Amino acid sequence: MYMRCSKGHVFPSNVGKNLFALHLGPRKYQMCPVCHSFRITARVRPQDLTDEQVRRLEGGGTA
Repeated sequence: MYMRCSKGHVFPSNVGKNLFALHLGPRKYQMCPVCHSFRITARVRPQDLTDEQVRRLEGGGTA
C-alpha cells in the first residue's frame, strides 16, 4: 500500500508500524518520511502512479 501526503510526497505505508498515526476515516494524520513533518495522508492506488514511481517505491525509496 502506498500513501501520499498533503505536500504530494508518495511513500510506502508501514502498516501496523506507525505508532503515531491518527486515523481520520479514509485518511491518516502521520509523519511523512520524506519531509519529516506530520501531514494528512491518503492511500494511493498503484494504477495512479507512473511506472518509474512504482519502481522507486518497490526498491524501498520514495517517489
